[in-house]
Amino acid sequence: MTTKKYTLTLELRYEGFDKGEEHYYTPKATLGIYSTMDEAIMNGNLALNELMDVIDIKGEKFEKNYLFGHPKTLILKRIIGGGAYFLSINTLDFKDPLAMINEARDRVAKLKEERKKEEEE
Repeated sequence: MTTKKYTLTLELRYEGFDKGEEHYYTPKATLGIYSTMDEAIMNGNLALNELMDVIDIKGEKFEKNYLFGHPKTLILKRIIGGGAYFLSINTLDFKDPLAMINEARDRVAKLKEERKKEEEE
């Protein structure tokens, strides 16, 4: 059984100073988990509207049909002086672990067979 969900995530990447030392920070926050890409896009665009005044991301939005019919799932804003904000929609795949292991075993066995055939030729 495979189930898909979609997460809306905010990630910051920046260098900062704390406790007398320079550090590279990459905090992440999951803003929501959605059952469909449509829900994730709708809520992602609502989040963009809320963040618009804090992060200069005017004109950016998530889209269902972007390039070649694929959804636009990443908004990136670089910060002057280093760092970046990422707002992204990611797919969560919930899978049956035994089915995954069996599939991996089958593929490895098939690869070994093919390599053996090539060596014999």
